[in-house]
Amino acid sequence: MKVQIKKNSEKYKSVRTDTGFSYRSTVAVVTDVVWEAEKIEDVFFRLESENRKLRYCNGCSYELAYHRHIEQHKKWYANLSESVKMKLYYGNGTVD
Repeated sequence: MKVQIKKNSEKYKSVRTDTGFSYRSTVAVVTDVVWEAEKIEDVFFRLESENRKLRYCNGCSYELAYHRHIEQHKKWYANLSESVKMKLYYGNGTVD
């Protein structure tokens, strides 16, 4: 199964004004990628894992491209046990 994913990231570019002032501008970049897996649940687990890695990277994330996959993901996530949700959120980190 192939699933269309949108990768959101940022690109920085230097800008110089007419007066000589320069600054770094942020531009949002959306890239379409395709993930392959045997089951849609495998894509959902990967999506959660990749987004966890990008948690502290402002403006960076992965999103499902199609509404039907988004709805399937919501139902899938709602049916997960709390322990699995904790594992997805914290990974191998220690929770106090």
